[in-house]
Amino acid sequence: MEPISLSFLEGITKEQIDILPHATERDEIHKELLYNCIIEDDLVGILKQRKNRYRIYYKHPTKGESHDLVIVIDVKISSTIIIKVVTAYLKQLKEGCVKMKAKYFELVKKYDAQSDILYMHKDMEYKYRESVEMGDKFILDFDSNHKPVALEILDASTFFNVNKLSLKRNFEMKMHVQIEKDRIYLKGLFKFFVHNKKCPSAFAQDTANDIDAPLLATSFEMATA
Repeated sequence: MEPISLSFLEGITKEQIDILPHATERDEIHKELLYNCIIEDDLVGILKQRKNRYRIYYKHPTKGESHDLVIVIDVKISSTIIIKVVTAYLKQLKEGCVKMKAKYFELVKKYDAQSDILYMHKDMEYKYRESVEMGDKFILDFDSNHKPVALEILDASTFFNVNKLSLKRNFEMKMHVQIEKDRIYLKGLFKFFVHNKKCPSAFAQDTANDIDAPLLATSFEMATA
């Protein structure tokens, strides 16, 4: 999956959003709701459908426990219009399913060779809350909404059995976090480039859910430039 940049949402104003008439055809979906979500609310998920077309997911202000508000947008329409809202609808959260299932976020990485620490965080602004140790090498960060936003890996080159140059370079990564009532599960797949070949390295960690994080499943990706 192509990595997703959220820069088009940063600092956006009403004047830069064009809401098509059809987008407000459904009951309980109106312009002010769409403006408020896009400008002010926290994004809970994003999926790219094709070039310049995205589905963005928000918690509905009154039906958030049972529905996501899904807004389909086109981006970078002109020099003055950044987002065009094509349609919007409520998506019911099925009973027994966790929120954010099959929604993806892009991560950006920072690698410090001296300490051999690899740090990857969600490519959007968030307020840090606390961290959870996932084994001896992994530290998972959560934001103020109890959502995973970053991962720190200690002794990264040793853990993945690659040289530090491979961690400085671009590499591919897919990671999935599953939070259940009693446990937090983390699994992922890295693909490092060694001698122009992709070398896969998988990992899986779990720990007790001692922070009372709510049920959730979310995925992160990072791809080569």
